[in-house]
Amino acid sequence: MRRRTSDEWTLTSISPAGPRAHGSRAWRIVCVLVLLVPLQSGGAAFAQEPQARAYVPELATMTDLMAGSLPGYSIEPIKEDSDATWDVSAAYALYLPGDGRSIVLQVAASVRATDADGFFQARAAKFGSQGASAGSGQEEKVQYGLDDFREGRLVAHEWPDGARRGTYARLARLGRSVASVQASGEADADDAGAIANDRALALVRTFELVVGRMHWYPSDAATDIPGLEPFTRGWSRHGVALSLDATGHGEVRWRVYTWCFDDPTPPCDEMVGSQITSGGWASIAFYHVTGQTAEGVVIGTAQPSVLALGPVTMTLQPYGMATIEQLGRQTVLCGDDYVTLAPDSVRSQSPCGA
Repeated sequence: MRRRTSDEWTLTSISPAGPRAHGSRAWRIVCVLVLLVPLQSGGAAFAQEPQARAYVPELATMTDLMAGSLPGYSIEPIKEDSDATWDVSAAYALYLPGDGRSIVLQVAASVRATDADGFFQARAAKFGSQGASAGSGQEEKVQYGLDDFREGRLVAHEWPDGARRGTYARLARLGRSVASVQASGEADADDAGAIANDRALALVRTFELVVGRMHWYPSDAATDIPGLEPFTRGWSRHGVALSLDATGHGEVRWRVYTWCFDDPTPPCDEMVGSQITSGGWASIAFYHVTGQTAEGVVIGTAQPSVLALGPVTMTLQPYGMATIEQLGRQTVLCGDDYVTLAPDSVRSQSPCGA
């Protein structure tokens, strides 16, 4: 293990603010990060690896996610320091071609047969190991529908090169599932008392995707999301349909308007008997409702130009309508009772298509 001195844990809200700033220079030494340091498991049994593997994004997914979140960066898998206490882990380097900037992302997940809370708390304790209080993370627990959450920021003086590294970290528990996301880079922004925007954005977007997968593939039986019941009806517009259940599992299908018999490259539409099977699809995990808006994340998509990986909202509208919004784009959908609720003046505008 490489030595680290002058550790400084700061509990903060890690979120990007303003335009990109304070990008870190390239560095290819992947350090042993705090949350990934092996701890004694206390004899707790591990669950089977495939369950946790569903929570750790593969390279193709990370490439698509960062293409929408941090355009211009290239991404590649890198060798990480081993930590056998996690079921599954992966590490990626994000580079800005031409100027040597880089961010190292590490993701790890476990599904515990027993004592998931103890497994979580042991890692959360690292946030306070240098005298800082970890805090409850109550707001984020509610926002992401989690059983527990921690967030922290570490600025460390690394041996042997002497450079200062900054690491942002988030830790989540949902039932028996525990996951960690960390983003590291040079600490110029942190030393200036600021947040490195690109590093923070990489952390938050990756964390949201991991949390969405934890909700989509829960370690225990899925439970209903409070306040989501009004959203659980049939929704559609011309060429688009959305189905959503009370546990937050949402499936969107849409016409691509390219026939598979003309071009079989997915996505494409098919004729099955006399029915059209839409080729476009996206899976959304909704995890929180505030007022008339459900918040979630797209965890899979066939066509990022329609719905991309990343956060998405659905907001109820008058007359049995709703809007799906992402990246400033809105799609209007009509519910089953739209025809009976909407006045003629609204229906004449065909808000959901002909």
